[in-house]
Amino acid sequence: MLEKEYPSAELEAMSQPYHHDFQKWVEALNSYLAGAPPHLDLPLDIRATVFQIRVWNYLQTIPCGEVQSYGEVAAGIGNPNATRTVARACAANTVALVIPLARPAIDAPTAP
Repeated sequence: MLEKEYPSAELEAMSQPYHHDFQKWVEALNSYLAGAPPHLDLPLDIRATVFQIRVWNYLQTIPCGEVQSYGEVAAGIGNPNATRTVARACAANTVALVIPLARPAIDAPTAP
């Protein structure tokens, strides 16, 4: 999978000694995947636009299990007319384990 996503990268085994927090990160991921409440404080190398980062930061403030529409998220970041752009930012999230989306509810069309 990494080869497909990063075709020009040189992949090699992680060098030892591992980062002093590596085991903590693995345990946090395993715990989350086993059903524990999400709290993943992991180092990330995210490539995103400023807008995407704003959306993703906002999404992390939504309590676990709560759902907001794209329109509510757009309003929450102070840009209520950006519903479609919020939806694209959600779709572009490649680290959904750390920035959980819970796929916000799609806004129902409003009557004219």
